[in-house]
Amino acid sequence: MNVSRGTQKIFWITGIIFCVVTTFTFLTGTVTSVPSVPVPSVAVPSEGPIAISGVMLCLPHNNVEGPQTSECAYGLKDDSERYFMLLDSDPNYLNIIRVPMNVRVKVEGMFGPHNSSKYRDIGIISATKVTALDVLTASGE
Repeated sequence: MNVSRGTQKIFWITGIIFCVVTTFTFLTGTVTSVPSVPVPSVAVPSEGPIAISGVMLCLPHNNVEGPQTSECAYGLKDDSERYFMLLDSDPNYLNIIRVPMNVRVKVEGMFGPHNSSKYRDIGIISATKVTALDVLTASGE
């Protein structure tokens, strides 16, 4: 069979490309690309003073696989489904511990954004005042 040099080069280049693509597909385990689903963006408040309402709770962990600890990192979930870590500006935690968990509160303090590796929060509020907004009275009214 008599094949021209130009055709031989095309076959050779095509063979190399085929080998590279096959090896890459084998090593990565991908055959076709799956379109990525866009992650909704979360509006992060500006750093500085903040007054925000929401439900005081224990922050959820980012990783919920396997065994979990029972620690509670104080947090706030606002009406936009954003989580904030709460730190108390009082060294005795008197701003936070005087308010029951799982009730609506208004938190005032200083906000600082960050990406937590452990909890699903968008930043930390150093709370100077925490006010319960929907606590029932002792008589249940």
